[in-house]
Amino acid sequence: MNTILQTGTNTLGLRRSTFNQQQLHRGLVDDSGSNIDVMVVWTKKAECRKSGFAAGCTNTATTENNMRGLIDLAVAETNTAYTLSGVTTQLRLVHAYREPNYVETATNAFDSALASIKGTTDGVMDDVHTKRNTYGADVVAMIIDDSAYCGLAYLGPAANLMFSITAWNCATGCKSTQHLTGCHVPLSRSLPSFLLSQPCSD
Repeated sequence: MNTILQTGTNTLGLRRSTFNQQQLHRGLVDDSGSNIDVMVVWTKKAECRKSGFAAGCTNTATTENNMRGLIDLAVAETNTAYTLSGVTTQLRLVHAYREPNYVETATNAFDSALASIKGTTDGVMDDVHTKRNTYGADVVAMIIDDSAYCGLAYLGPAANLMFSITAWNCATGCKSTQHLTGCHVPLSRSLPSFLLSQPCSD
């Protein structure tokens, strides 16, 4: 079994869970604050646009690898920024996947995506929460294609607010990933950004 039962939060508001032996061996138990476990989900449209194709392109192994490379770079840049800022916590990517059904709305794409990924019973991306428990993620970050903002997230820390939305073209380069992570767990708003009980935008 891989069941993870949430039992509360630690002083940083990160998820404290009970794990079986298999999860212990996978290194998912970490409530010391030394790591913030992140799960990233992205849209098909964002994947197309990241590879320079029009929305609605056929997703391939190449376009997927391009998106995974972007995510890896975003995490690496965030961790470098943390280190240079004297922050001992590091992001740890525990899972990343393409959302097969979600399509960005024509208007208010960031607000709609944030509400949808946070909701548990609205019938939209509800499986995100199951995956979050499976992989022991403290933070869930979603990457979309929209030009309204660079990013939008909730002010944390609280387990049910650790969700963020980032435009694919703002995920790296000291932009939304680190900024929004800092919104979840107050560190420094000068940090880079993908990862606010009032939404905050970048």
